[in-house]
Amino acid sequence: MDRSMTSPSTSSYELHGRWIPDRGLMLWIRDCAGGEAPGRVADLPAGAFPSIISDLIQRVPVFRYTLPFTVIGEGGYPRSRIVPCLVISAGAAFTFLADCAASATPIPGLGEDLRFLAHAVAGVTRWVEAGRVTPRLYRHGPTWYAHWQLLGGGAQRVWLTELLHTLPPVLAHNGGFSAVESFVDAMTAELCRQRLRDLPHRPRQAFVESLITGEPFIEGTLGFAERLREWQNGAADTDTEVVLRLHEPLPDTPEWWGLEVSVRVLGSAPQPLIPSVLDAASYTTATTLWSRATEAYPALLDSVAAGYGEDRLLTTAQATNFVTQGVNVVRAQGIVVMLPRAWAAAPVSMRLHVTPGEGEQAARSAATGAKVGLDAILDYQWQVALGDVVLTPAELFDIVQEQSGLVHLRDGWVQADPILLRRAAEFIAAKGGKQRRKALSQADLAATQEGTAGDVLQELISADAPVPVTGAAGSTLVDDLLAHRAEPVHVPTDDLVAAQLRPYQQRGVDWIASLDALGQGGLLADDMGLGKTLQVLTVLAHDKARGAVPADSAVLVVCPMSLAANWYHEAQKFAPQLSVAIHHGADRPSGAAFQDVVVQHDVIITTYNLLHRDRAELTTVTWWRVVFDEAQHLKNVATQQSRAARAISATHRLALTGTPMENNLEEFRALMDLVNPGYLGTQHGFRHHYALPIERDHDDTMAAQLRTLTAPFLLRRLKSDPAVIRDLPEKNEMVVHATLTTEQAGLYQAVVDDMLEKINQAKGLQRKGSVLAALTKLKQVCNHPAHYFGDDSAVLRHGRHRSGKVALLEELLLTILAEGEKALIFTQYKEFGDYLANYLHQRFNVVVPFLHGSLRREERDAMVESFQSAGGAPLMVLSLKAGGTGLTLTAANHVIHCDRWWNPAVENQATDRAYRIGQTKDVQVRKLVCDGTIEERIDDIIAHKSTMSDLVVGTGETWLTELEDDQLRELFRLEVK
Repeated sequence: MDRSMTSPSTSSYELHGRWIPDRGLMLWIRDCAGGEAPGRVADLPAGAFPSIISDLIQRVPVFRYTLPFTVIGEGGYPRSRIVPCLVISAGAAFTFLADCAASATPIPGLGEDLRFLAHAVAGVTRWVEAGRVTPRLYRHGPTWYAHWQLLGGGAQRVWLTELLHTLPPVLAHNGGFSAVESFVDAMTAELCRQRLRDLPHRPRQAFVESLITGEPFIEGTLGFAERLREWQNGAADTDTEVVLRLHEPLPDTPEWWGLEVSVRVLGSAPQPLIPSVLDAASYTTATTLWSRATEAYPALLDSVAAGYGEDRLLTTAQATNFVTQGVNVVRAQGIVVMLPRAWAAAPVSMRLHVTPGEGEQAARSAATGAKVGLDAILDYQWQVALGDVVLTPAELFDIVQEQSGLVHLRDGWVQADPILLRRAAEFIAAKGGKQRRKALSQADLAATQEGTAGDVLQELISADAPVPVTGAAGSTLVDDLLAHRAEPVHVPTDDLVAAQLRPYQQRGVDWIASLDALGQGGLLADDMGLGKTLQVLTVLAHDKARGAVPADSAVLVVCPMSLAANWYHEAQKFAPQLSVAIHHGADRPSGAAFQDVVVQHDVIITTYNLLHRDRAELTTVTWWRVVFDEAQHLKNVATQQSRAARAISATHRLALTGTPMENNLEEFRALMDLVNPGYLGTQHGFRHHYALPIERDHDDTMAAQLRTLTAPFLLRRLKSDPAVIRDLPEKNEMVVHATLTTEQAGLYQAVVDDMLEKINQAKGLQRKGSVLAALTKLKQVCNHPAHYFGDDSAVLRHGRHRSGKVALLEELLLTILAEGEKALIFTQYKEFGDYLANYLHQRFNVVVPFLHGSLRREERDAMVESFQSAGGAPLMVLSLKAGGTGLTLTAANHVIHCDRWWNPAVENQATDRAYRIGQTKDVQVRKLVCDGTIEERIDDIIAHKSTMSDLVVGTGETWLTELEDDQLRELFRLEVK
């Protein structure tokens, strides 16, 4: 309940008060009926005051003090009188007045002076709660005290001024302004102490202890007090700001810039820095701030006084220096600097301006009928832009010569970095062939170069420009490719193929068609099993439906021999409207007969083995499209197959691979060069510009450049991405550890000792050969002693396994077969595959086919078809190379890698024979590794190896030959666990 409501609402008595510095709040009672002021509480009738007042005055029943008081008598004349009074401390005064201020209704009997003081206490409370207080140090006699006070500043000065303007006459004649300011100071200190009094007691610095308790500060000095006062004044200055506003030259005085110096108090409109328009405190603060600014940046005083306050006139050079050098210095002193509204530091950027070629190279290209693609000849010129304004060579030259940070450009002034502009100009001049020591000329900045669209892309992406490069202008092809947004082409596929394309497959078809529209080749590098063949067949069906293929041409598909039949059957299944012929076998046509076959069919399928042999036949046709499936077969540009592939003439070129890079970046370049010849430059140039920095030095910048450069022509989706395919089951990969038998351990150590002895005496190629030979032997030992000896000896000895790995394999297969499931077993060695297939056939009494590279195509096809059937063999052994690509073996949901190629790309390819579209069960992938051997250590290296440029990167094994002897000893050693 509000304490003011516990008594009648009217009273014939009033409680008054006056603050006496160093004594406290003096209270006295006035009899409104005209009687003498009572000197005892007992003289008051019952209920004279509400409880909030009576509770206070009853603490001192006798008023022991007298107080001379000036009162306003009749007629408004002041007269003096002495009244009995009581004195309460600052703490009691604050509590009482704060309660009064918090009352929801007027308090009967509370005098006008106390109502005013209660209002003051409420204001003090708000300032303290806002944290607008500061400590100070003062001396009373010989003793120093730490004391809290209001922070000061413009906002509090305004509040205090408004408070004093409402001062009641009784207080104006009894203490006046000084007494009120003393009261505010005392209430501030008291409230701060009350708030801090409940802090946990612990040892504190003496100054802090004095602030909290009010006890003397024995370490106080004049120097301490002065430093504290300076700090306090700096904090209070934040309400007063000095504002410098720079004005552009007027048309009639183009040589002078105006610098207006003004003052802003509490966010109000700026006023000139002159005493006639500012209060004394604001003027003092502002002049102090202005002095700081001119001391920090004296050049302000070197300018011409404008004749009004502190305003200045600056030359263009002085304005430039102020903007580029002085602004930040002045702002650091707490000065507000305002530049023209339209200004901003205009960013410097560069772009290539591209136009159709007009030189000799362009004429030769046109004469040979070159397509408008990456080999189109263009003229290009580097340009510099300030913000959105592209500079002409003349403008750039003039700006660089002026060396100014303020540039008058066309219709206005622009702030720019003169150093960046000069560097950009020198970059352009160097591209045009300017000699280093020759003076810069306007002609150097207007130089035009000639090259292909591919050259332009290379120039844009690889240019080590001193400022950001924003792209190309004038060439839709270059701009689109650079932005990875080839003109979108949507291919309606509903009636093209006998299949419902998945969304990502539709995007693949659209992507190929988009590259076709731009006249560019592409590398479709989707993960194995995502349907690259179906996507290509859809594009071919689209070509036929729209009559795009010339009558004397066709599509050439080049693939491994094992996939030729698969292409034929997939075409019959999904696009039967395409007439397909396989160009293979001893009786394949040649000469005119071959030309007839091409004319009569939509698609010709041939194999990599025939590329070189039938090069003469294949290069007589200008193919509408050439498709290289499993294009990693062409990763070595020096082979006859690769040279023959590059000699084939085709309007459109497309490469398919699930592993765009198996061992190194140069293989990736070979595939990109296959579809877009010359795009990534020469093999030598690519190696030094990209391959070595990325592979050897792990240069992220160059990796990003290469990724940007190739992204328009590379489309790769992974099965592991849920956004690509949502209904493929899980693939669980695990490394399963086997223990060497005693026989294997002895053989392993012997091979290591022999290798270390040989490499101590060998150098160069002989040393590398010894390391690789030892590596092969160790892998054979880990497989089985019979594999190492090559003697076809028994798997078991005395009924016990001689190989821990084969024993583990047998245990895994027992479980798989018991569950009625099928498994693929991969090895990189044909002889070990034969050995395993024979043993597993005897052990489990089931047919165990072995798919390897020596089989004829018909034998492979029959083997795959049988395994895929419901009653087919439950196990299949495959050589990693022959069985790792192009096959669909989704009947198996277990994949076991017996020995490791240590190339993740190759192993993933093999795994994807089972983990692909059509698989309905979760696929379990197990990689067998022998504990304590090189198998385990290299598996750990691969597991923690990061990919490069977001591409699948393998390692091969040749890197092992580069290790030092001590590193090899550590890597190859047998660790007994």
